[in-house]
Amino acid sequence: MRIKDCNIGDEHQQVSPEENLTSVKKRYCHFLVVVEDKKPIGIVTNNDIIKHVKTEEDYEKLKFRDIMTTPVVSVKIDDELDDAVKIMKEGGFMSLPVVDENDDFVGLITYFDYLGKIADDIKKKGKVEM
Repeated sequence: MRIKDCNIGDEHQQVSPEENLTSVKKRYCHFLVVVEDKKPIGIVTNNDIIKHVKTEEDYEKLKFRDIMTTPVVSVKIDDELDDAVKIMKEGGFMSLPVVDENDDFVGLITYFDYLGKIADDIKKKGKVEM
């Protein structure tokens, strides 16, 4: 199965590098992709926010560029899902940004997408296809 066959929506998952952190107070995301000119340039996790935000003012003062992790490890939309899972396991990631043939950000693949695929295979066919 290819990554493009999974649900990889990007709503609520991307932020601008110059955006301040107040937007995270309005949504609950474990993993945000910092995108500039359609390209993923950094990653921000809940742990990054907890590490850097000490006061309410920090939400206004800090920008995603200030706290993002680089470089970005991503996968292509036409890659195999199993390859993405291998990268997640080896890197200790629960999510990976997905890019198209131009390296533009198109969505996010999570370990739960993989588990969902396995569950669907079992329901439909009584077996797992890898």
